[in-house]
Amino acid sequence: MSDKVKRKYVKHDHEERVMAIKKVLEEGWSIRAAARLINANHRQVSFWLSTYEKYGNLRPVRKHGSYSAGFKRKVVSDIVRNSLTLQQAALKYGLPCASAVRTWKERYHKYGDAAYIVKPSSVRKPDMSEKKKDRNKIGNVAELASLRKEVEYLRAENAYLKKLQALVRERNARPTGKG
Repeated sequence: MSDKVKRKYVKHDHEERVMAIKKVLEEGWSIRAAARLINANHRQVSFWLSTYEKYGNLRPVRKHGSYSAGFKRKVVSDIVRNSLTLQQAALKYGLPCASAVRTWKERYHKYGDAAYIVKPSSVRKPDMSEKKKDRNKIGNVAELASLRKEVEYLRAENAYLKKLQALVRERNARPTGKG
């Protein structure tokens, strides 16, 4: 690994974002220096700065959420046609971040226009919760079998010890041949 340290992705609250933007605009800091101050990626700070300059605040026009297939197709085709970066596209369409745009673009390159067709619920893959339930059922069946085997072993051990105890009692109850 080089001098650069890998950073975890960190969500920055509104105050941190404003502080970074103020450092750049009012105090003349570089975008990289402001990013280091709050432990952010310089591209993210650049995106916040562009959002602030375009809209007058750091709040995106659109909120995180689901977008229509037509909207996604429009954004991706604009990226392809006009060679926009993900950040430029997110800024142009007022999206809160470029990561969603990256996903839309990757799906487009993988599946073409079919990437944005919404499948009916009967065709969709089951939710993760359903998969987890299935996994839990399998785990429970295996655990149940293991517990049954253990109970069977303990019952046999208990029966053996009772039999041994009865034999010892019987032996002690017999009169000894010594006189």
